Amino acid sequence: MAILSDFFVASPEQATRYANRSGEPDGGAEITALLQPASYTGFTTLQIGMLWAILEGVAWDRKRLMLENIWFSDEGEAWLNRFPNKLMQLLADASADQLAAALVRWGRHGRGGLQRGRPRSCVERSWSTCQQSR
Repeated sequence: MAILSDFFVASPEQATRYANRSGEPDGGAEITALLQPASYTGFTTLQIGMLWAILEGVAWDRKRLMLENIWFSDEGEAWLNRFPNKLMQLLADASADQLAAALVRWGRHGRGGLQRGRPRSCVERSWSTCQQSR
């Protein structure tokens, strides 16, 4: 089963609103139009943590290199995760060549990487957003 992941830049309030968009009168159309999320399948927080470790040049550490859980479903699963500031800074500071090298290394981690090319485009889009927000 593929996991659908929506990537977007938002304030904490906007992100929570997006997570609860199905309960809005317009079904979330307004917040979705505002945030313009990029939707991808095949990502997990573990995979993003592995990319973070590669960008930082350290061994992966599940206690330190994981996304922040912001919102949980009624079943207790995290459904809204935040890229921590350190990861955002690494993406913002990476050159195009550094990012390309990191993506190649990430792709070597099998399902954690670039098996279909779409994860690469997502990371490149995230990198571009970080670069623009500097």
